[in-house]
Amino acid sequence: MKLYGLAHLLRDRAAPFWNAVEALNGRLFALPRREKLSRIPGILAARSGDALLRAATPDDAPALAEFFAAQPAESFEFFRPHGFDAAALRRLLANRGFLAFLALEGGEIAGYSFMRCFVGGKCFAGWFVGERFRGRGLARLQISAMTEIARTLGLRAFCTVSPRNAASLAAVKSAAETRLVETLDDGRLCLEFLPKEERRSPSA
Repeated sequence: MKLYGLAHLLRDRAAPFWNAVEALNGRLFALPRREKLSRIPGILAARSGDALLRAATPDDAPALAEFFAAQPAESFEFFRPHGFDAAALRRLLANRGFLAFLALEGGEIAGYSFMRCFVGGKCFAGWFVGERFRGRGLARLQISAMTEIARTLGLRAFCTVSPRNAASLAAVKSAAETRLVETLDDGRLCLEFLPKEERRSPSA
């Protein structure tokens, strides 16, 4: 999608400009949605069970950086949406248009997910499960929560998944209705995902 490609181009090649645009977008995104954003903790609580889902805050940046640093290098083959150091994470988590969530087990970070939201009514989502916590359905849980959050906020939700990343592809298809928007130049699939039983018309 053009918006997705432009965002990544600016992020990679014009970081200071992109950071300023992202900050402005965050303010404009959140202002008219304050009441709806206040419903997010309830959505996360309703889906919490063995794993506790909660919103991430800037204070979580150091622990989240340690979580990422403890993962094996191969875990990032398909997941490099932003920097993983504490400073980069703190900046992102302070942005009101970047909605990030933690999945906790026994007080320990087990998974991370995010929705990069745009004022125009679209968001791009991603998720990551720690190596020691895989195979427990955490990805599906995180995607399910983000699907409901997107519906509540009135957003169209998209993600990109490599066909080679079978686990992520299976998780999103089990947690939500999906529609293929396009295949990107690098082979990744750009998918729109919606609550189960709901599908949009083919027009994007």
